[in-house]
Amino acid sequence: MLKEQMLRTGLEIHPEKSKIVFCGRDNEPVPDGVETSFVFLGYCFRPRLVKSGGGKYFMGYTPAVSTEAARSFREKIRTMIKRTATTDIVLLSQVLNPIIRGWMNYFCEFTSSEAYQKGINYVNQKLVRWIRKNRKKVNRSYRKSQILLNRIALSNPKMFYQWQAGYMPM
Repeated sequence: MLKEQMLRTGLEIHPEKSKIVFCGRDNEPVPDGVETSFVFLGYCFRPRLVKSGGGKYFMGYTPAVSTEAARSFREKIRTMIKRTATTDIVLLSQVLNPIIRGWMNYFCEFTSSEAYQKGINYVNQKLVRWIRKNRKKVNRSYRKSQILLNRIALSNPKMFYQWQAGYMPM
């Protein structure tokens, strides 16, 4: 029925990209063999526990970062750090900030906690690893690298975009 309506207007549905998804209401049983999630524009829409304005919890159909988008972001950060090949953290921040800013502006709109867990936390971890490789002072110690990165973040909180937004390394 939907295909016929689309054909009348001169449009067609792509069979691989289009599917019918069950978007059930709270406590509604899900039929067997029916998909309950889909990915659209980098967001994964699926049932999640949501808190209403009145403080009650219910199952809502909300967007969050898809695994493909998170994987792509992490790969982009990884390749940019390797491609830059610098020992200057200021230069590294200038290279990474546009990528981080774009990620945060796009994905922190709805579920910022998932965007932080799947993306921004990874950037801070990669910075710790980068410091381990490039600073003799930390002697390849993970904990000392974390402390040094935290000191850098506290002394210059505008160096990386995620630090400006309040996502400081621990």
